[in-house]
Amino acid sequence: MEGGIPTGTGKDYLTKFWDGTLLAQSKLNPAIVAYDRQNTPKPDFIIPKRGVRFSVEVKRPKSRKSAMRALSTTAPELYGLGGPGIVVIDATACMSADPWVISDNGAATRDRYCSDLSDLHCGLCNRVSSYSQSTKYSSVVMLLTYAAAYGAGHPP
Repeated sequence: MEGGIPTGTGKDYLTKFWDGTLLAQSKLNPAIVAYDRQNTPKPDFIIPKRGVRFSVEVKRPKSRKSAMRALSTTAPELYGLGGPGIVVIDATACMSADPWVISDNGAATRDRYCSDLSDLHCGLCNRVSSYSQSTKYSSVVMLLTYAAAYGAGHPP
């Protein structure tokens, strides 16, 4: 692709599309915000539920460190939108195991993969719940962290 498009941009859009599809399948009816104003923060999706407008931001960090940065930069954007916010983190690239070979390497690899995901999610939750330097996390009402594992199936 020409035009200086950052590496991984296509996967970022696919992640957002996938998450939007899951929200729609869950009967949450996500809406996409119109991009009519330049340089104004816009969530990836809006979910209107019982008179409340939830803003949803989807992030696809490349490492554990960038997952913390993504959460740290997303929270103020959600706070600035003035309503409750949901942060969805696709942590597939943050895992220590290759998601394409989880099923080939047995239970120990699956267990490590699940443990890595749990550790990352707990670290992100701790940041949201214990941050005391400002109110930037106060609008985050849900943090969803997931990682893909292709062909993993269910453990025996």
